[in-house]
Amino acid sequence: MTIECTSDKFFFAHWFAEGEGENMLGCAWREDYGTGIIKAKYRFRYFKDDKAFDSKDKKIWFEIQGTKASTEELLIPTIRALLEEGKALGLFSHYSLNLLNPPLSGEQMGEFLVNRPENQVKKLGEKI
Repeated sequence: MTIECTSDKFFFAHWFAEGEGENMLGCAWREDYGTGIIKAKYRFRYFKDDKAFDSKDKKIWFEIQGTKASTEELLIPTIRALLEEGKALGLFSHYSLNLLNPPLSGEQMGEFLVNRPENQVKKLGEKI
């Protein structure tokens, strides 16, 4: 599973948290600028080796889909609470939550992710 930065998505949040031997990465978006249903995808990664790609790391993915009543204003505090709880429990030593306003297109989000040092990103079909 992966987070796909396609042209029909408009990303409004990105988060990353890191702890001893694990991290968490996620993004939230709408699929139609301002009118589509809110969706989010995030994953926990538990390190088994030091490879960025083709590793033996255990990854657990989660997907969220809102309803027509869902808003960014409802989802952001939930994401923040999840990150804070992980830090309070000692799972994460630190985290970042990036609120993207205006939202980024799929192409812009791809560039955003590539330029974040904590992300391990490659373009579809790219050889590493």
